[in-house]
Amino acid sequence: MENGFNVFPGSHTLVRITASKHERLQFPYKSNCTKQVLPGIPNYSRHGCFQQCQANRTLAMCGCRMIGVPLPSNMPACTFQHKYCKIQSIASFNPSKCSCGLPCVEMDYKTQISYSRFPDEGVSKILRQVHAYTQSVQYQRENLVFLQVDFQHQGYTLEKKHQVTRWIAC
Repeated sequence: MENGFNVFPGSHTLVRITASKHERLQFPYKSNCTKQVLPGIPNYSRHGCFQQCQANRTLAMCGCRMIGVPLPSNMPACTFQHKYCKIQSIASFNPSKCSCGLPCVEMDYKTQISYSRFPDEGVSKILRQVHAYTQSVQYQRENLVFLQVDFQHQGYTLEKKHQVTRWIAC
């Protein structure tokens, strides 16, 4: 769930999360994972690697570091003066030119999201009577969100690659 999800006023949003852990093997195995370390990023991920690759490209093209990218700290952050150069850098970015392999250990979070209108008349009445919330239903629909986040299971699914040794009898 690298990019998050949106909630909006007047909605009841139910988010169900399923966690999976992937353990891969390095070369010479097919999964050929990487234990690469990215500067300023505590845990390697492909997404983080692509961001770092894009940031390095912007640094090379524009002479500034993208906002939010910690390194190199001795370089100035990009400002509105670098806008055109940054746009060119992003537009010409080709992820296939980055060396961003799969991480050897990775947690993955899949989400299922459903939305419904909030509040209905019954919930609004409960808010008024139980919680002394006196705003109108219209105000509540324009300003309140009911967000529920649940894990599908109390643990995670483990996908682990194992090395296989084959013996050939002579």
